[in-house]
Amino acid sequence: SFVDFQSRYPHSKLSPGINEQLFYAYEQSKDFANAAVLLVAQHTASPNTETGRLALLQAAEYFEKAQQRAQALNSYRNYAHQYPQPMADANEARFILSEFYLQSNEQSKRRFWLNKLVQAHQSALGQSSQNEARQPQSAASPRSAYLASFAAMVFATDANTVYKRIKLTQPLAKSLQNKQEALQIAIEQYERIIDFGSAQFVTAANYHLANLYITLAQDLMDSSRPQNLSPLELSQYEILLEEQAFPFEETAIGLHEKNI
Repeated sequence: SFVDFQSRYPHSKLSPGINEQLFYAYEQSKDFANAAVLLVAQHTASPNTETGRLALLQAAEYFEKAQQRAQALNSYRNYAHQYPQPMADANEARFILSEFYLQSNEQSKRRFWLNKLVQAHQSALGQSSQNEARQPQSAASPRSAYLASFAAMVFATDANTVYKRIKLTQPLAKSLQNKQEALQIAIEQYERIIDFGSAQFVTAANYHLANLYITLAQDLMDSSRPQNLSPLELSQYEILLEEQAFPFEETAIGLHEKNI
């Protein structure tokens, strides 16, 4: 066999071409695991070449086809760290890594790669910070906008969850301040998605943005009342709450109308 010949005669002038023959044979027989091993070796031999880059990416894909999760994960992770360019291939690796970690319920690792998707698209749009290398604006694409929006929606949902969990209790001024601070964070997360402009996520972001204001209006009306109020004082207090809640309801209605 090719493997036997290669082990017996490693210095033969025929040996260098054996890997190509082996790779072809593995592909034809759908032995993706062994094909991937050859590709990793090819990458290791020339990591700073286009051939080496593509070999590592294909190795990751073949390990995944072979259902060798650990090897696929390692190869995709190495690829994403080593080759941020071209952005399109790097983004696909980042997305696949985020899905791997979703399946294993490793949420912090998933969010690490989701954040990379957001950063890559922002950088391509020229929105990176001074500490980040900007990519050419031509690198941005509908696909990068979609992936960035998909990732940003996860972070927006996180912010929304934190916001909803804050209850309005007495003293109202303090709890309301905490609620409004969480509201602002959630608004910024949804507005980022809207700025990315991926249609289906823009619609969803506007919908959730409107509901943020509805939640605040409802929470104000459902908030705990101060103790020891007379019936008249309680009535006046509730009128004040309604006046506070009304602008938020109007904002929510306006956003829903705009979305429609």
